[in-house]
Amino acid sequence: MAIGSGVFAQETASASGHLGLGVEASTTGFGFELAAQLSSNFALRGGISYFPHYSYGNTFNVNLAEKAKTQINDAIDSDPGIGLALEQFGLPKRAEEINTDINVKAALNMFNGKILIDYYPNAQYGFHITGGVYIGKSNLVNINGNMDQAVQILGALKTLGFDFSDVPVVIEQAYQLKGKDLVNMEGAVNVTSVKPYLGIGFGRAIPKSRVGLSLDLGAFYQGTPELVSDNKDVKQLMEAELTGVSEVLKKLPFYPVLSIKLSVRIF
Repeated sequence: MAIGSGVFAQETASASGHLGLGVEASTTGFGFELAAQLSSNFALRGGISYFPHYSYGNTFNVNLAEKAKTQINDAIDSDPGIGLALEQFGLPKRAEEINTDINVKAALNMFNGKILIDYYPNAQYGFHITGGVYIGKSNLVNINGNMDQAVQILGALKTLGFDFSDVPVVIEQAYQLKGKDLVNMEGAVNVTSVKPYLGIGFGRAIPKSRVGLSLDLGAFYQGTPELVSDNKDVKQLMEAELTGVSEVLKKLPFYPVLSIKLSVRIF
């Protein structure tokens, strides 16, 4: 037993002296990781991954509230100079002519660090079971909406003494937007920032030869993604107008991870 313990300790010390560096392409983006051999059956990996910037745009139309239209027209008609000023800046002089399209842009914001442990049931082969955790930003997708022309007109009227900040200018069945809401229509798709991971793989984080290739397949739990915003009116707008997105998000509490990695044994 003493001799066996000594041999095991020597093997473990020798194995733990190995270090590997890997670069990967995966469903979490591109990244790199550093791996250390803990024993003949265990390896520790840590790294980061970043998904290249991707954005998606969409446009939908809303209607100005009739009362708001009347108030805007009354403000413009109260002084001939207001109409001339709006015309000078290339802005409509009637509420009915205001462009009421809301342009929405969603930008992916995926950046993760990870700490993983590989278990090799048979130390002679590359098959492994992996557990660990991914740690990243909670706001997976940033969402921004704008009604530029309406904001410009309301801003111009405010400088002339007509403040529509607290006036409901858009009234729909599921939500309403005040003048101040149009200035900053921001939200996000949030997930948990700490995401437990479980998967399997083929290949070694620290190859026996100088260079090796490995494949990992698994998933991490990120909770049910949800639409959030600091502005409750904007949140209601997103929930109403982005219903398709909401339905897809509810089906993604687990994020699939497929990774192909090229590793180099440092020593």
